[in-house]
Amino acid sequence: MRALTVTKEHGTVNSHATLNTISLWLQTCANGEYTITMKRVQKKRSDPQNRLMWMWFGIIARGWSEATGRSFTSEDVHDAYCLLFIPKETPKGRVAGSTSSLSLEQMKEFLDKVQADAASEYGIQLPNPEDQFFEALAEEYSQQ
Repeated sequence: MRALTVTKEHGTVNSHATLNTISLWLQTCANGEYTITMKRVQKKRSDPQNRLMWMWFGIIARGWSEATGRSFTSEDVHDAYCLLFIPKETPKGRVAGSTSSLSLEQMKEFLDKVQADAASEYGIQLPNPEDQFFEALAEEYSQQ
């Protein structure tokens, strides 16, 4: 089995090199029928996305703790949102899924849902990386 990674940028693929490579491969194959399969590469969630998620979960945990008088951790928030937005069905029922297997796009969608839910359900406004005081807030929550 052979694999060829092709990148399309700005609507363009270096098709000459790609077609030459495929042609060379086909010439070295024995006679017969072949299937060429193409699938989009899904990049895993990014480190900045992961850091943002844990910062947000720290903010939400603090908000939940202040609102209820009970103690919540970032992990509690993680489990609650993973159960809400990426549940897994098991023979024993629904359990929280994991963010570690999410692609970049899936993680973006997950974070968008968390941000919307925190605002609408709990009145917690989560900061975005482009916000003015984001770095200071990120530093504060990385110390916890």
